[in-house]
Amino acid sequence: MKKYEDLSGFLNLKPNEQAEFDRIKRVIQNAHLRSGFKTYDAPLMFREDALLAKSGGDTNKQVYRLEKGDTKLAIRFDLTVPLALFIASNERELAFPLKVSQINKAYRGEKTQKGRLREFYQCDADVIARGKLPLEYDAECIALIDTIYSELFQGNAKFTIRVANRKLLSGFLESLGLGEDALQVRKIIDDVEKISPEDFQKKLAECGVNEEQFAQITNFIELKGSAQDVFAKLETLNITTEDFTTGLGELVAVMQNLELRQTQNVIVDLAIVRGLDYYTGTVFETNIVNYENYGSIMSGGRYDNLVANYSDEKFEGVGASIGLSRLYEVLVETELVEVKPSGVDLLFIPIDQNAYEFCVNESKKLQSEGKTTDILFSDRALSKKLEYASKSGAYQVAIIGENEINSGNYETKIVN
Repeated sequence: MKKYEDLSGFLNLKPNEQAEFDRIKRVIQNAHLRSGFKTYDAPLMFREDALLAKSGGDTNKQVYRLEKGDTKLAIRFDLTVPLALFIASNERELAFPLKVSQINKAYRGEKTQKGRLREFYQCDADVIARGKLPLEYDAECIALIDTIYSELFQGNAKFTIRVANRKLLSGFLESLGLGEDALQVRKIIDDVEKISPEDFQKKLAECGVNEEQFAQITNFIELKGSAQDVFAKLETLNITTEDFTTGLGELVAVMQNLELRQTQNVIVDLAIVRGLDYYTGTVFETNIVNYENYGSIMSGGRYDNLVANYSDEKFEGVGASIGLSRLYEVLVETELVEVKPSGVDLLFIPIDQNAYEFCVNESKKLQSEGKTTDILFSDRALSKKLEYASKSGAYQVAIIGENEINSGNYETKIVN
C-alpha cells in the first residue's frame, strides 16, 4: 500500500507542536482582547464575484475556486475582504468605529516555499469607521503588533516594524513624470528585496525608467531609519505633488502617535509597498532581526475604499495581520521557541479494573482545581504504560492499586 503524504503547503502538526502553536495564538488573541477588539469568525466560502470584487493580479491567480450547481464560489484568501462583506451586510446594526479580531485560516494557491504555505492562519486586528477613521487607529494597530511580539519574544529576539505610506510613494513617482507606468513601477519596488539589483534595474528600464529616474527611485526606497532622520531627508526633495504632501503628513502623524505610545521597535522604511491591491495609505511589515530571509511575519495598512465595493456609504479601515503559520515555523526553526512535551499534568495508571472508580474520582477532583488529567486504560505491561506516559508528554504519573485505594493516598512521579 502506498504511504500517504500530506499535501504540500498544508501544516499538519503533532500534538506537542500544536500545543506550542496554540500558546502563541493565545498570546496574540489575548492582546487583541485587552485592546478592545471583538472576535469575528468569517465564513470559509463566498460567491466568487463578491470576494474578488477588488482583487486582481497575483491575488486572482492564487484564489481557490469551486462550483455548486450554477453558483461559482471562492475560498477566502485573507480575512479583510470577508470582514468588508460582513460590515456591508450589517452596517445598520454595528457600532462604529468597529474593532474586530479574527484568528482563522485562509487559503492561497501560491508556490510553496519556506515560511509560505497554501493553508495558513491569519491573526487580524482591524478597525473600521463609518466615514473618517482617525490616523490614531493606524498607530494603535502598529503598537498592538509591538506589544504582541514583545510578549512573545521576551527579549530573546529583536524585531523591526517597518512603516511607510502608499500616497507618499505615489506622489514621488508622479513627480518623476512616469505617468501610467507608475503602477507597474510600484509593483517592481514591492519586489525589490526578492530580486537582484541587476534584475531590479532591468525591470524598471522595461517600464521606461531612465538612469536618472532609476537613481532617484533607488535613493528614495533606501531611505529608512528613525522618523526624524527620514523626514528631514524627504523635506530636501522639495516634492509638491498632492499625494506626496498628503502621504508625508499622514506618516508624520502616525509616527508621532507611536512616539506618544512609546513604541520601541518601529522605523520608517520607504521600500515598504504591500502587494495587495486594496491598501491606500499607511502600510507596514515586520521582520525578525537576523532572520529577514523569512520575509514579513506581520503586515497591514490602511484600506479606505474597500467596503465601497459593497456599500453606498464610505467606510475607512486599517488592519494588522500576523501570519501565524509562518511565524510558528520561523520561531521553531530558529529555536526562538521550544516545542516541549504537551501532555496532562497527571496521568493515572490503574493496575486493574478495581482502581477505575478511584482514578475517576481523583481525576474529577483535580480537574475542578484547574489541573489537566487523564486515565490510561490498558492491559499492557507496566513498563509499556510508563513508556506511553513519557511519549504522550504527561508531566507526572500516579500508579493506582489496592494500597492506594485503601489508604486514599497515592504518590506521583515526574515523567517529563
